[in-house]
Amino acid sequence: STIHRDGKENLLASKSSDTIEATT
Repeated sequence: STIHRDGKENLLASKSSDTIEATT
């Protein structure tokens, strides 16, 4: 998971299966 503008999304991606990686 990559760090988004919102650190919250990064946490979600880390817990999930890195779904928000290309959404930086």
